[in-house]
Amino acid sequence: MYRLVIGTSLIMNTIHTVIHLGISAPDYETMPTLILFPEGVEPHASFIVARYARYLQKEGHASYATIKRDLHYIGLLFDYYYLVVKPNAKNTNDWEMFIEDFLSAFDKGAVLGWRAAKTADYTYCKNTTKQFCQFVSGLKSSRKLLPAEEKDLEYSINRSYEYCAHLKTSLLFHIKRKSHSMKDSHKSKERGRRRAKSGATVVKYFPPEYVPLLIEETTNVRDKIILLMAAYGGRRQCEIIQILINDVEPVNGRLHVTLAHPETSSMSWLCKAGKKRTGTRGEFLKTMYGLKPRINLGALSSSAGWKGIKYDDKNTETSIMWFIREEVERYLLTLHIQYMEEVRGEYSHHPYYFVNQNGDPMTQKSMSKAIHSACKRLEKKYGINLDGRRGHSLRHHYGFYCADVLQMDLLMIRKYMGHKQLSSTAIYTHISPEKARQVIQNAQDKAKLEDRIDADIEERLQIQQRFENQPAIAKLPNSWMTSWLTGEEIDTMLIHR
Repeated sequence: MYRLVIGTSLIMNTIHTVIHLGISAPDYETMPTLILFPEGVEPHASFIVARYARYLQKEGHASYATIKRDLHYIGLLFDYYYLVVKPNAKNTNDWEMFIEDFLSAFDKGAVLGWRAAKTADYTYCKNTTKQFCQFVSGLKSSRKLLPAEEKDLEYSINRSYEYCAHLKTSLLFHIKRKSHSMKDSHKSKERGRRRAKSGATVVKYFPPEYVPLLIEETTNVRDKIILLMAAYGGRRQCEIIQILINDVEPVNGRLHVTLAHPETSSMSWLCKAGKKRTGTRGEFLKTMYGLKPRINLGALSSSAGWKGIKYDDKNTETSIMWFIREEVERYLLTLHIQYMEEVRGEYSHHPYYFVNQNGDPMTQKSMSKAIHSACKRLEKKYGINLDGRRGHSLRHHYGFYCADVLQMDLLMIRKYMGHKQLSSTAIYTHISPEKARQVIQNAQDKAKLEDRIDADIEERLQIQQRFENQPAIAKLPNSWMTSWLTGEEIDTMLIHR
């Protein structure tokens, strides 16, 4: 048993850890694995959990990070079994309430140094436990294959799971509703489940006045493109890092960027025999480069995540990167041509657009570091504080700019940012108090001009003058206005090569 110290006060007793195990499989390079080290037993990988993790990978319904998170909660279940249940069980009947007791202990933080769980964490733990128990119940026919140290655990899980299934008030199958008597009210405040604060989440957006400076102070052409795509294209880093060369092309003097699911999106390409092929992006990577999609690389440094987005084209699972300034699209084309000639070059062992100094695909960690360094340079030169405003704040800037400056409809902002839920867009679009007051004032003034509200001639003239004198959107640096184009068409294939 180990004692895990978190912070300065919380001490958790545990007999597990999660590691990343290299595997030889067609879909993944690594697999999260639960390592157990109970007292009196040699440290070993849990056979049951390894089969479960591999099952989740094959099903493809959970990301690598989600599987790792699931194993963490399963590890807590194992902690409870080995450190609480097994030492105190007098007979097998004591195992019937094993899962119920675990969920209750996790909820209240009653044992092993656990804290009282938040509602979201409790719900996730309950669902993960239920799914794992359902999987274990299907292993009965292969129980003889289990290591000796896990047979008792498998029996305990099955017995407790079957017992829970017959309970009308089971925590595992029903939503738990708490009720406290007056004498327990003080105790519930101290140890009851912590609930999330109500109200909309407030996130920090990157100050609009500093975005052009951030890009101007960045000399690396690759990093300039990344910053422009994040701030004026509004995309997540995990989406930008997945872009292929084929996704970026000049169109009518601007840079056109396509976003696509890293594995299942549809695309066409020329195979090695020169024939046109159509298939998924995963098939393209495998047949042309012998690579796996970056979302399937597990714990490798070259792996990259992918958050579900609302696609412009559901059939092909693709979207367009919508830029909020025309000047940015033209400036990006200039940078793109420079980048392809000076940096991307002729590296042919992979199709990814962004590369490191060695020509290998840029990692998500390197991208975050590049953005962080750009912010630090800006802070140092101008003496400003950008604490808490880094890569994702540039995406917040996009949402703020669309809502507060351009006053776009929320549904359109949702489309541009790729949100599945409109509520997600609402979090990103920060309407400032000044803008809210201005919108009300403008609406009233417009109503007066249209005779929907009474106003004398002098007041109407003042309103009309105010509308005419409203400040225009700030100009971008002059260096961004230059275009690479001189009227001649660009050979896109030449640039891609």
